[in-house]
Amino acid sequence: MRFRSIAVEGPIGVGKTSFVELLVKKFDAHKVLERVDNPFLRDFYLDKTGAAFQAQLFFLLSRYRQLMELSQRTLFSQVTICDYIFPKDKIFAYLNLDDSELLIYDKLYAMLEPQVPKPDLVIFLQADMPRLTERIKRASAITSPRSPRRTSPRWRRRTTISSSTTRRPRSS
Repeated sequence: MRFRSIAVEGPIGVGKTSFVELLVKKFDAHKVLERVDNPFLRDFYLDKTGAAFQAQLFFLLSRYRQLMELSQRTLFSQVTICDYIFPKDKIFAYLNLDDSELLIYDKLYAMLEPQVPKPDLVIFLQADMPRLTERIKRASAITSPRSPRRTSPRWRRRTTISSSTTRRPRSS
């Protein structure tokens, strides 16, 4: 295969991780999945003040560290397939942070982004809204019925906005 690094991207619920699993088996590749264990997510979904900024910085630094670890792999190692791209972080930042938070975020992002290895190929998966909504509901049913992620107005707004082209829902 001529691509050494492949990233799979798309909206929530489109099947990125499942597709990555298939590609990993097909090409005997190294799998990199987005780490979603963020200690600030609960407060974020509960709309607590400052939690969006904390959660976003945690994701940014976690993604940066994970991708930088990949760059340490030798040039002759197996193909790497990842279920996200680094610029996705900035998209979510613009959806969730206010202008003063974005000022700080943008400066940090600008320092980190040039160092992050770029994939040789990005595959963008798409699905229609009814299918995405059904998949998200199915995944949510697995979590606790009282999960803040499932009931939060921020979660509903974020999933709605991520499927549109709106810059961000609010401003300071």
